[in-house]
Amino acid sequence: MDIDKLKIGAEIGNPEAQFALGMAYYNGDGMPQSYGEAFKWLSLAAEQGHAEAQHNLAVMYEKGQGC
Repeated sequence: MDIDKLKIGAEIGNPEAQFALGMAYYNGDGMPQSYGEAFKWLSLAAEQGHAEAQHNLAVMYEKGQGC
């Protein structure tokens, strides 16, 4: 996974890239784990109707992770 390209896509508003970046932060995949960053990126994807992001964001709320 090319994190730099993923970040660029996420920053320009691509919901798939935002979701993937959020999950990378959540899992610590290619970067240090950060629930705060995961929450930020998953929220942006969820606001655009990304169903998986919405689900994972709900799980984070339930567990009190990053919110």
